[in-house]
Amino acid sequence: MFRKVAGRNGVTRISPARSRDLGLPNFFVRLDDALAERKARAIVAGFPSQADKHWFSEETFLALMRLRGMQCAERYAEAFYARKLRV
Repeated sequence: MFRKVAGRNGVTRISPARSRDLGLPNFFVRLDDALAERKARAIVAGFPSQADKHWFSEETFLALMRLRGMQCAERYAEAFYARKLRV
């Protein structure tokens, strides 16, 4: 999930924002804090059959939205693959 990135000073650091394990989406939608939290709650509430999974929590989905936000210089974001986009 994390990718090693060599800095200008030769020091290697780990960068989650540049990781390719999450794919390389090309369209991001910024989410404010309240909407991100509401979406995470809705996902967890909408899939009760997954509640026994150790990873299935609001925290997990907020973390993913945070990583997507890092990829586009926002706090939280959703990411999409857009081959063609009409705005």
